[in-house]
Amino acid sequence: MTTMLGPVSVWEDNGVGRSGTLPNDWYTSPELFELEQRTLFREVWVYVGRADQVAEPGMYFTCEVANETVLVSRGQDGVLRALSNVCLHRAGPVAVGCGQRKAFQCPYHGWTFELDGRVRRARGMEGTPDFDPAAMRLPEFRVDTWGPTVWVTLEDTAPPLEEWLADVTPRAANYRLDDLRFAGGRSWEIQCNWKMYVDNYMEGYHIPFIHPGLAQGLHPSIYTYALGRYSNQQYGAEPHPRGPGSRVAGILGGAQEFRRMKPPMPGLDDDERVGYYFHFVFPLTTINFTPDGLMVFRVRPISPEVTESTFTWWLPEARSFEDKILQAAIVNFGHLINTEDYEICEHAQKGMRSSVYRQGRYNADEEMCLHHFHQLLTSQMRPHLEHWEEQHGRRGAGSPNGNGHADGHGRPAAFRAGGNGTPNGGGSSS
Repeated sequence: MTTMLGPVSVWEDNGVGRSGTLPNDWYTSPELFELEQRTLFREVWVYVGRADQVAEPGMYFTCEVANETVLVSRGQDGVLRALSNVCLHRAGPVAVGCGQRKAFQCPYHGWTFELDGRVRRARGMEGTPDFDPAAMRLPEFRVDTWGPTVWVTLEDTAPPLEEWLADVTPRAANYRLDDLRFAGGRSWEIQCNWKMYVDNYMEGYHIPFIHPGLAQGLHPSIYTYALGRYSNQQYGAEPHPRGPGSRVAGILGGAQEFRRMKPPMPGLDDDERVGYYFHFVFPLTTINFTPDGLMVFRVRPISPEVTESTFTWWLPEARSFEDKILQAAIVNFGHLINTEDYEICEHAQKGMRSSVYRQGRYNADEEMCLHHFHQLLTSQMRPHLEHWEEQHGRRGAGSPNGNGHADGHGRPAAFRAGGNGTPNGGGSSS
């Protein structure tokens, strides 16, 4: 008999080699999705846009985090802010899209706001009793930057962004992020649950079957993993010019032929010059360091079985027309990979609704990061699922001991202070 915790089945964690994967109702439950929106996505740091979009006073862009519409802007005082993008009058938008303004005006009834969120004028409200627009301002959320990216969290419970990305930042040392330039991006709407899409990125097990072009460019035996507190890392190496697989890649016009035309960025170490570091940042972002630059992709959950995926690229400034063509080839190849991913994710999402499938098993050698993601997720959600049961009169449904329990302060085990922060106290694997 299936044991329930809130609206979904309990996931029993007995280690990557002995556990079943996340039960299928975690990918289909509307109740869980609504709970994630109200809790999980508000408590974490979410990558929302580019720093160059708000580099100067008056520059802004709008975004959405956990169903909350947010306005990120640079004030005349130079301070970066994340403001509620909901007008204080009748909930219209304070701003739309992106651009540069001296003030914001709601298009609904014309209320205007300063760049720091203060009400400048409430048109037509002069003389209204007990109404003081000077005392009103838009609610503000936490915002910070990392390299060329902007991040927002809606709650005060998340640690500083510097801590959230502590396992990622050292990797950036040789990539000269300040010298990279925005090189484009693209978004897709995918018919699958957000976890299905993230799961797919947590392992290279599928690469030979779903990504034949990518498989030609990666060394078959150099693929390593490391687990962090709020993130994990995968590393895949291109075929070494004199190592196994290089001859095949050359015959097929693969990685080595491309590298002769476009060498890696200067300043990288030996592993960085020939490989790709994929850093998943829980729960919705992946930061990818490549021999050619930086690619960041974000996941935006739209509904229980619809997800938006956005890729954004930063590359060295192109010095010639040939550089531009080669950079375009890199971006287009990445977009091809994602198209292959989302097609299989949509098929697997349908499989999650099968009457004869509940859960699978992990490949203990190649799906450690997937198991780690499920640890972080279930650990963070556990107190919220328990609270859901209390609200719905179903407390005491039973759950396994061990990983995933909250600590004495109600915080998920994965986010306790101290140690390396991985839910099972684990470190890295390679």
